[in-house]
Formats: sequence, C-alpha cells, structure tokens
Amino acid sequence: MKLLKFDTKKMLPFVLASGFIADTTSLPLIVSNLVNIVSADYFGIGFIRYALHMIVPDLFSFGASLLMLRLFFQKGIPAHYNPSDLPESRQAIVHVGMFRTSWVILVP
Repeated sequence: MKLLKFDTKKMLPFVLASGFIADTTSLPLIVSNLVNIVSADYFGIGFIRYALHMIVPDLFSFGASLLMLRLFFQKGIPAHYNPSDLPESRQAIVHVGMFRTSWVILVP
C-alpha cells in the first residue's frame, strides 16, 4: 500500500479488513481458537468433520464481514490506484529459494 502511495487513512481499511477476514475465515479450523479445540475434543469431533460442519457458517460470516467492512470504510477506500507504481512481481520475491520451497510444500 505504501508503494501505491496510499496515506495512512487509506491504508487503515485494508489493514483492518486483513485482520477481520483472517480471523473470520479461520472459523472452520479446530485449531483457530481454544474454544474450538476444547469443544471438538469434548464432543469427539475430528478435524475434517468439524471443518465440514463449519464451512457454511464460515461463508456467511465471511460475507457479513465483507459487507460490514465495506459499509463502514466505504469513504476511505480509494476508487482508483495506479498499477504502474508497483514494481515488477519478480522484485517482490526477496528469497527465491524459500519461494520455490513453499510451492513444493504447498502444491502436492
């Protein structure tokens, strides 16, 4: 966002949205918080079963979060930006070895 020359007021919606969406979309994961871990253990619910049951509430929660963030920060979100302010994508990769290793690990 600094590369796009956004001031602090324009950065805030994106920073907060990143946090809210990361928290919201972790809902189907047992390990996302202690209450999920304790509840799943108490009721004997496995990781996959828990995720399958929580995916629909997660989608609704994700949608509601997006809607509320959009309504709350609508005036602070820039309508346009200049993509030419961004460097080439190759310059964004600082550690090429780590980048390649992550693809080997994440894409079976």
